[in-house]
Amino acid sequence: MIHYPDPATPADSPASAASSPFELLRARFAAVPDARSTGCVLHTIDEVLIIALCSMLSDNAAFTDMEQFARSQMPWLRTFLPMPHGPPSHDVFRNVFMAIKPEALLLIMADWCGDLSSHQIMIDGKALRGTAAATRKGMVHILRAWVHEAGLSAGHTVCSEKTNELTALPQLLAMLELKGTLVSIDAMGTHP
Repeated sequence: MIHYPDPATPADSPASAASSPFELLRARFAAVPDARSTGCVLHTIDEVLIIALCSMLSDNAAFTDMEQFARSQMPWLRTFLPMPHGPPSHDVFRNVFMAIKPEALLLIMADWCGDLSSHQIMIDGKALRGTAAATRKGMVHILRAWVHEAGLSAGHTVCSEKTNELTALPQLLAMLELKGTLVSIDAMGTHP
């Protein structure tokens, strides 16, 4: 389990210096276990994940796009990231994302995005096109909980097939804090 800095920590702790939501996110990214060899690391894990997040928010998904984003936005990124070794390469992004557990990032982002109460959560299944060739088992299907007001996914779970959404639904609902929310699902959820 990953332990994140507690906002109510004593004033002399490093977490108390995190005054903005961005700094809180960066501190939580820094707490993600880094499986890379410590002697060979030029870019800290929080630096790589912050750049990747900014790149993804700018509609870039590929690791090569993340590298290009970091190169093109270097002056802006250096206003809040030291980046003493320049921008990370696409291999660095790939290595970091291959080594970290997706659940760790989901927990961090869900906590950072805040309380879901008074929001509508829409649950829908999605088929990830192009995954059949990569997995050699067929398309990957996910069941996703989308928060429209926030414009983000609050969680997701992988289904082996589109027809298995009903078995994945309780697992997805258990991952979410649903008090005070309105949850909707398409006709798939109406099966007895």
